[in-house]
Amino acid sequence: DYHIVRKAYLPLVFDSLGQQGRAFARNAALELLRVDARPDLLFSVFYVGDRLRLLQQFTTDRTALAAAVDRACSVLDPRGVVPGTEATDRVAATANDDAARAQVTGEAAMAGGGPEAGPAAGQAAAEAAMANMELRAVEMAQNLERSQRGNASLFGLFALARQQQRLAGRKAIVYFSEGLEVPNQLEPLYRSVVSEANRANLSVYSVDARGLLTTSDNAASRRDLLKSMETVRRQVQSRGGRAVTREDILAGEVAEDAINLNVQGMLGALSESTGGRLIANSNDVRTGLDHALSDMAGYYEVTYDPQLAAFDGSFRRVSVKVKRSGVSVQSREGYFA
Repeated sequence: DYHIVRKAYLPLVFDSLGQQGRAFARNAALELLRVDARPDLLFSVFYVGDRLRLLQQFTTDRTALAAAVDRACSVLDPRGVVPGTEATDRVAATANDDAARAQVTGEAAMAGGGPEAGPAAGQAAAEAAMANMELRAVEMAQNLERSQRGNASLFGLFALARQQQRLAGRKAIVYFSEGLEVPNQLEPLYRSVVSEANRANLSVYSVDARGLLTTSDNAASRRDLLKSMETVRRQVQSRGGRAVTREDILAGEVAEDAINLNVQGMLGALSESTGGRLIANSNDVRTGLDHALSDMAGYYEVTYDPQLAAFDGSFRRVSVKVKRSGVSVQSREGYFA
């Protein structure tokens, strides 16, 4: 059956963003609010920092909504104290260079022999250890930041999805983010967000607030995968002849995290899994937001009763096809059992 929606609910959710991201998200949200005043379309405004904050309840009052958007985009970025990817890359390069230089110095000292060989090799080993310590400290800070950011974002989306189950009508979220962080330990929470959204008939329209990108998120994934491969290589070469390090123990987890480190890819997966769209790689998001509004105007509802009763947490794919030619189907990719 085709339904003309009586009420449509569209929360605007702003993740913790950098300065440029806040300006980008503010302009996009205000543009969205300038659409013709539809009495059936209610907006609300939320901000995700260390937790989810409500800045404006559901309303059709565009003036109040615009003021709430301004407040959401003026919140100071709480992530500024933690080194970002570029800082980590610089430290990593320096630490690796220092470690390699120290190893060459130590080997040369030992090959040269003489009474100074021992102290020189010891000094080189100490310098290599110091370089590695600096690198591990920065990586640990970045991993903690990644987990904290992902935890706050996913719990906020989970809470919104669960509460909107009570609302009757078309429901969606416009989620302004610079990328969704889903390290390995947060994978179950991510699946719960998708499940709650689908259970509530809620679609997520993710807007990448970084705009038009000149670099790829795959570079960070490749860096972490190479690091994991190097750890495994050292394990094989040592044949058990050295002490097991923290990097050895976490090699598998680092590899899994690297797969999920494409933060735009995770935004896209969240949107596609809930029947929404990813709006990204453009400094003009009006077309994508127009699509979101048109999706809110009406929809076809199709239900079915799955025959499988094994609730094992696996993802069950759903495919929707139509006989009419020349149309594009937008639907949920499936659900977690």
